[in-house]
Amino acid sequence: MNDILAKISSYNIFNNLVPGAVLAFLLASFEIHTIDTKSIVTDLLVFYFIGLVISRVGSLVVEPVFKWIGFIKYAEYKDYLAANAKDEKIAVLLEENNQYRTFVSLILILAVVVAGKEAVRYFGISQNWVYAVITTMLFVIFAFSYRKQTSYIRRRVENQK
Repeated sequence: MNDILAKISSYNIFNNLVPGAVLAFLLASFEIHTIDTKSIVTDLLVFYFIGLVISRVGSLVVEPVFKWIGFIKYAEYKDYLAANAKDEKIAVLLEENNQYRTFVSLILILAVVVAGKEAVRYFGISQNWVYAVITTMLFVIFAFSYRKQTSYIRRRVENQK
């Protein structure tokens, strides 16, 4: 267990584990859903997965929408890579930046879950239908995350040519 904990980066803690635990806490506080597996290790893994989903929603939904409406503007990727090689503080700032994006995503997801719970109750939607929608959404989120990560890797490789 200590070996696993030693390998977890601060990025994974602050962008995956903490947001997942916060959302789980808020869902329990709002009496929407309680996660209690009776195992701290399993709870941590579930929190990490929830946080990973939150982070991916931030990357795939929040970031593009904020860029599209002009709320944020990124530097060109090649310029980022060059600057990052010269200034190690940029990596720290990027990690913090991603943390804020993840918490924006967390709040968005919480709002959608609260509204979704009311819609399910109001329209009498079956639990099986909810599970099917959630499973489909998770598939789409991770498929697009895979594509985005592959694109980043390709661009870094091309930058090294």
